[in-house]
Formats: sequence, C-alpha cells, structure tokens
Amino acid sequence: MKGRPSAVWIAFLSALFAVRPREHGEPAPAKRRAAPSEVAIAQPLVVEAPVRLPECPRDMAALGASCIDRYEAPNVQGAKPLVMLSAFEAEAWCRERGKRLCTEAEWELACEGPPRVSGTDILGEAPRGREYPYGEVREEGACNDGTRWIEYDQELLNMWPDPPGVREVERLYQGAPSGSHPRCVSPFGVYDLLGNVEEWVFRSPGGRFEHALKGCYWAGCFGGSKPSCASTNYAHARTFRFYEIGFRCCMDAR
Repeated sequence: MKGRPSAVWIAFLSALFAVRPREHGEPAPAKRRAAPSEVAIAQPLVVEAPVRLPECPRDMAALGASCIDRYEAPNVQGAKPLVMLSAFEAEAWCRERGKRLCTEAEWELACEGPPRVSGTDILGEAPRGREYPYGEVREEGACNDGTRWIEYDQELLNMWPDPPGVREVERLYQGAPSGSHPRCVSPFGVYDLLGNVEEWVFRSPGGRFEHALKGCYWAGCFGGSKPSCASTNYAHARTFRFYEIGFRCCMDAR
C-alpha cells in the first residue's frame, strides 16, 4: 500500500542501527562526555578560624562581655574590704587600675547567675536568676549579713580621715575578710555580694542619682530586712561616704 514502508526497507534500517560485536583489535567507541550540567563541581574547602572568647584576668569572673572582681575592693582574698569612699572616689580607684565601677545590671547578673528562662513574663519583665547567690532559699550565716548593729556618731564620722573619724570607723567596722564565707559565692564565682559591705554601682537609667548601693552590709539592710540579690539603695549622691560602704570593679572583657 502506498505510504507504507516495505519489509526490505525496515530490515535495512534495523541492520544500520543495530549494535554489533567488536571485531578483534577494534578500538572501543569513545565514551560520551557528560553535559556541563551533569559535571560534579568540587566545593571549595572552607576553614573557619577558631572563635576567640572574651577573656578576663584571673582575679575577675567572666560575665559574658564583661568581667567583675571576685572580691570587694581591694579584690584580694583574705583582705578587709575598703570603706569610706564616695562613688566618685571608687570610680577613680577602679580607673587607676584599668577598670571601672560596675553597673547595676552587671552586679545583679553576677549575684543571680544566668536567667532561669528566656523571654519575658506576663508583666513584660525580664526573667531573673537566683534570689540569693547560693540559691532560692536564704541560708542563715552563709554571708556576713547578721551582725549586731552598732549606733554611730555622725559628728565623728564627719571628721574622716582625721584621727577621730578613723577611730570611729574602726569601732564600727565589722567587715569580714574577703572570701571567708565560702558559701557566699555566686554561680560565677563572685564572693560576698550580699552583706559584708554595701557596694557602689552605676544605677540603671532613671532616678534622681547616677549611682546606687547594692547588697546591703554586715548588719543587713536599712529597716532590718536581710539582703538578697535585688536589694538596692537609691538614696545617696555620688559624694556620700559611710563606714559600711565599699565597692568592687568591672571591666570590658578582652
């Protein structure tokens, strides 16, 4: 029938495209090259530089981006904490040693430890860490915060640093050697944040004065309560000094 290929033509085409066996000594046909899209491209080897974490001096504890003295000034284990320095004088003392006065947030982080949860609570407030450096429940005698309060003579204190003022401070002083209360230590390894001596800090934004006092002192807090990591006194200007006020220093981690 017209238009229909003949049996001879079909046989010819079949023979033309059939795969035949190679003769002896005949070279193998060349392999088909892969299309560019089929070629596997080796990825360059990326070598990441090791991450260098911020470091702190050995006598300071790391708080992430900053460092804090392990002990109250002079930051020496076994030494009696310094007192009768104003916030202005405490700033200068730290600055002379390449440091600075701690912020309220740094001090509280050092005391409470890392927040227990992330985010904010139902009131929109940031979560807090521990109530006390050593845990959630106050331990009697863990820190130097339960000594008997001694009535002071303000007129004699006003004579500081003349001998009458020095003698009055010596009479009143009940600070313990730094680190002598081993249970009074925070998760970061910072000692005596509660009790012993109150500590000057730069206060968080807002309020009448630029500085605050944290942690209360050896006789507890004003009014008779016992100190916690949240204990704060915002009542004094930077020029104020007292027989139970000290400080510790911070610095940016390097």
